[in-house]
Amino acid sequence: MAHNLPLAPRPALTPPVNDQDHAVGSLHAPVQLVMFGDYECPHCQAAESNAQELLRRHPQIIRFVWRHFPLAKAHPLARHAALAAEIAHANGLFWQMHALLFSRSPQLARDNLTQYAIEIGLDPARFSAALDDPTLSATLQQHIKSGVQSGVNKTPTFYIQGLRFNGAYDIASLEPALLAAADLANPPGTISLGDANTPPDSSMTETHK
Repeated sequence: MAHNLPLAPRPALTPPVNDQDHAVGSLHAPVQLVMFGDYECPHCQAAESNAQELLRRHPQIIRFVWRHFPLAKAHPLARHAALAAEIAHANGLFWQMHALLFSRSPQLARDNLTQYAIEIGLDPARFSAALDDPTLSATLQQHIKSGVQSGVNKTPTFYIQGLRFNGAYDIASLEPALLAAADLANPPGTISLGDANTPPDSSMTETHK
């Protein structure tokens, strides 16, 4: 039985998910869950935790994608935190830094970020220099531009199957919407809701922008 999706204008994700995105989950998952977020935002911390829990519950169904959308006026430390995640990405450690930033938020001052870089094995001098690299700022600006073009006006904002999700970000709201999207994405018999808690297969991968 299909679940109901929220009825409201649902702007499209622009650009669509691509191989430049930060993504985790099975490459064969039928449902893409994209989150625009801000590391200094407490609501994003809760929403991202919910998304990760849903990924654990439904590893065959969900592929989770993160895009940065730091709200500079409300959260002045968020931009540098996003840059820290991009530096970690360049060293193959995006998701490690991503998790650490949320677990330590709102302690995201530059000195804090350097300490987190050390904790995941990055050289502190190189990390500090990279924080001022204009190339990373340009990358971050592309994420922000994507959010603006996609109709993001707050964080967190989720997109399911390329369309903005207008419901709440708690598990009770997100889970039925994701399962409804899986119902629509798969012909009968390919993935049943009873298979949702099966362990991940060998195609479960992490990819980084």
